[in-house]
Amino acid sequence: MVNYCLALPFLPGGTEVARKFIEENGTTKEHNEFFKIAGITKERIWIQLGAPDLEVVKIETDDLNKMLKEYATSSHP
Repeated sequence: MVNYCLALPFLPGGTEVARKFIEENGTTKEHNEFFKIAGITKERIWIQLGAPDLEVVKIETDDLNKMLKEYATSSHP
């Protein structure tokens, strides 16, 4: 397995929107199904507070091309 990490800046107010989304939705059956299809074995997300606030995402997969293709083309809910 290979780990890929992304650091994505939030627009102003985006940190609270992300927290609310996670509280309301959490990990769903659809989320888990998509990860299986995309070949993602683990995902971790952190919010790094600062200027700007960042969402740090760590994804573990064996096939980066498959994962990116699924993110780009999937119609999974």
